[in-house]
Amino acid sequence: MPVKRLVVLALAARHGRVGYVLLIDGVPKDWRLSRTASQCSRLATMRLNGWLNRYDPDAIVLEDYQSAGRKSRKTQAILKALHRAARKSSAVTVSLTREQNHPNKFAEAAALAERFPDLAAWLPRRPKLWEREPRNLVYFEALALAVQSVFLPDED
Repeated sequence: MPVKRLVVLALAARHGRVGYVLLIDGVPKDWRLSRTASQCSRLATMRLNGWLNRYDPDAIVLEDYQSAGRKSRKTQAILKALHRAARKSSAVTVSLTREQNHPNKFAEAAALAERFPDLAAWLPRRPKLWEREPRNLVYFEALALAVQSVFLPDED
């Protein structure tokens, strides 16, 4: 009998994008972002339902919308919609308050890229003050939530 693999879909929402990292047995296998999903709650729900149908995850990890106080109201509403849609699936849904264990999000992304080299090519550089936030940062936020969850093995 084959051994069941643990499939985790970690989601993150930032201004202008919703992204995910799909992990199978703790290894990132796919990561994508959607600008469309960040437009409204209905589109975010539709996009998540597509991802759920495609991957059929065992667990879904996302940021708790009630503790996402630094995010805009629109992003909080999208997180709430994602949470509602995730709870309707057969997957275990875990909402987490984001922990900040690094001096900034770019240091966190660098640490995650070191731990998960498959994503190193997507590591964003820190922008100048006048530049927009790199869109790839959403992958590292999703990955940070996955690491924070109980679904990934501890580092060796």
